[in-house]
Amino acid sequence: MISEQLETEFSIGKNHSYDDIKKVYSIWICMNTPEDIANSITEFKMTKNSIYGTFNREVRYDLQSVIIVCLGKNPLQTDNDFLGALETIFTEDFDSATKKKRLKENFNFELDNEIDGRLMDMCNLSQGIREEGIDIGENKMLFKLVYINAINKDIAYTQTNLSKEDFDKAYSEWLKENKQD
Repeated sequence: MISEQLETEFSIGKNHSYDDIKKVYSIWICMNTPEDIANSITEFKMTKNSIYGTFNREVRYDLQSVIIVCLGKNPLQTDNDFLGALETIFTEDFDSATKKKRLKENFNFELDNEIDGRLMDMCNLSQGIREEGIDIGENKMLFKLVYINAINKDIAYTQTNLSKEDFDKAYSEWLKENKQD
């Protein structure tokens, strides 16, 4: 992310230098974290550590920070409003109406139409990802059953949301990935 700034945020040459680089933050939101790190926000930074020789030049070490936000499993188990709000938004336990209500009541979030629309998109996105994961798992199980001759392809076709052509293509790829002939 730092090097991608070249020719966008800064240039090298006459009247320009690396001193024009802007600080970069990488924020990771981690869900389903172990209890010992849940409900925490941690920043990792670069620091100078001379291993050999001397490096006495003044250099900016603050160019990159990684911030890891570890969410807990229950939005109301934290005293931190930021974490509680994020946990409410990302939880799979509430539908969007419940999320909106909890955000307003517990965290004083006023949702305008734009934010409300984005929240709905996020809720639908997580549901879509979950459903896609389930579909992939079900298809792989069907591939295994076809491979061991527990069911034939005609039955497998009726149990998937894929067309026959897409099923056959995915089955061929599964065979290659699993080194089956």
